[in-house]
Amino acid sequence: GARNLVSNPSFETNTTGYTTDFGGTLTRLTTDAAPGAGTACGQFAATGENEPVEQSVLGFVPRWKSGQTYQFSIYLRCTSGTQSWTIKAGPTAALASRTVTVTTAWQRFSLSVTLYADYTDYTAAFVVQLFSTAADTVRLDGLMLTRGQGLHAYSDAGTGRWPNWCGNGSFDGASLSGWYDAWTNLVGSNASFETNTAGWSAAADGFQSGSQYPLGGYW
Repeated sequence: GARNLVSNPSFETNTTGYTTDFGGTLTRLTTDAAPGAGTACGQFAATGENEPVEQSVLGFVPRWKSGQTYQFSIYLRCTSGTQSWTIKAGPTAALASRTVTVTTAWQRFSLSVTLYADYTDYTAAFVVQLFSTAADTVRLDGLMLTRGQGLHAYSDAGTGRWPNWCGNGSFDGASLSGWYDAWTNLVGSNASFETNTAGWSAAADGFQSGSQYPLGGYW
């Protein structure tokens, strides 16, 4: 639950994973950061209303299921005055939104999303978005998306998505490495007594196999 599903939450190295649209631009700053969120942040400059910057969370198990609750949070601040920004979150299309007032102090804003339908498409993404309501510039940091009922402290969460323990989970390579469908019963040729009891012998304390060696040799 406390695993942060956002793969690049605090811009420590670059802006990888983020996209912008409709004229807005995103840059990385190393002179500012939200409390407890490293030493860098992102700065998004919008040229007008309804310009988004977003992060798409893809490819982890389990998929988005009806009834699951996700908590999204983000740190925001502006450099002067106050600004209004809209936060949206949800799979594929934004299912929940909240408009917040941003000041010159870093503030953490959160948004809870409970899914009302299954999203089992393997291309479906959980998208977290920040939309402009005017031509403004805002700083963002410490993005966090977790599955569960409570809002965790940003510093308590692990970074990055859960690793996929299936080494060849999507068959993207040139082989079926790791997959096998030719299972063989190692008991041998008479596992279920269909014809006789050949290969089996009795002992004082129960049955034992006297000559049913595993195929291919001894143990």
